[in-house]
Parts: sequence; C-alpha cells; structure tokens
Amino acid sequence: MKQEEIITAAEQWMQSHFEKEKTGHDWAHVKRVWHLSKHLQSKEGGDLFSIELAALFHDYNDHKLTKDPLQATETIINWMIAEAIPPNTINKIIRIIQAVSFKNGKNPIKAITIEEKIVQDADRLDAIGAIGIARTFTYGGAHHREIANITHPENTTLQHFYDKLLLIQNQLKTTAARELATEKQKIMQDFIQALEKELKI
Repeated sequence: MKQEEIITAAEQWMQSHFEKEKTGHDWAHVKRVWHLSKHLQSKEGGDLFSIELAALFHDYNDHKLTKDPLQATETIINWMIAEAIPPNTINKIIRIIQAVSFKNGKNPIKAITIEEKIVQDADRLDAIGAIGIARTFTYGGAHHREIANITHPENTTLQHFYDKLLLIQNQLKTTAARELATEKQKIMQDFIQALEKELKI
C-alpha cells in the first residue's frame, strides 16, 4: 500500500475511534494536530510520513483516554505491521508518540529528533490560544472541575493555565511553533486577566 493510502486509512480509523470523545481530545483535536504537524514539517523538515502517522495516532494510547495504554500501543503497532510498514519506521513512530505526552512535565522520554519535536509542538500548540481555552474548559467540565476557587485553587480549570498552559510557549522546540505561539499566548493572557477581573480574584 502506498504511503498516501496508509495515511488515509489511519485518518479514517482515528476519526471513527474518536468521534464520541467529549473531553477535548476528540477527532477535531487530532485533525488539528495532524495539520499543524504538516505545517511545521514544511518549515522545519523531517520525515513527513512518520510525522503524519504519529500525529494521527498520538492520543490513541494516552493514559487519560484508555484504561490500558500498553495494549493500545500494541494495537497501533499491529496495525502498522499489517500495513507492511518497516520495523524501523514503526519504532520511530512509536517513540514520537511517546515523546508527545506532557505527564505533568515529567515525561522521561524527551523529544530529540526533529520529528519528535514537531509532533510534540503541534500537540502543545493546540493546547494554547483560543482553541486551548475552549479545550481546557471542555476538559474541566467533563471532569467536574470548578472554574476557579479562591480558597482552594488547586485542581481548578483556572489553575491549570498557571500550572501548564502559560508555560508551553517557552517549552516549544521549533522556531516555527514558537512563532505561532506568540499570538496564542497573548490571547490566553488577555482572557485570564479578564476572567480574574470578573471573578474578582
């Protein structure tokens, strides 16, 4: 099967898999990360085929979305084997996916190759800006988080901006991603300032 056909098959599989996801890690998110990854690759280089598949698969085995991440990873590997993707490419794609996860900033697998940096950056770009704000409140609502709490700010949606989202801009690995993040950062900062003013925090 040609690479273009494999990408199309992966797209259809992920669209079907994530169509009922309601936490902000839905097909629309996966699709945006996929398209952002292609954009970053056009600026930064890297193996486009590995980047596309890793972007499409990056949330399939996420611990927040599946009860058995190891089994989910095995499913991805078996799918790629069935598509006759070479073992070295499969290993490369799996490591890209593993490097994407934030894990509260403690992911032991660091993004080293340009492919790993691109997909990680694409995923993090979709966590900030206007779409990041929308996704954050979608996720918070799905997990019954308060918007804010003056007395106990921990585990609120507002605190999540300070704990993670406002830090992302300085953690991006590629020049192209950092350029895209500038406006997104300002959108978040302006929103938080307005929100805190209205909440009188």
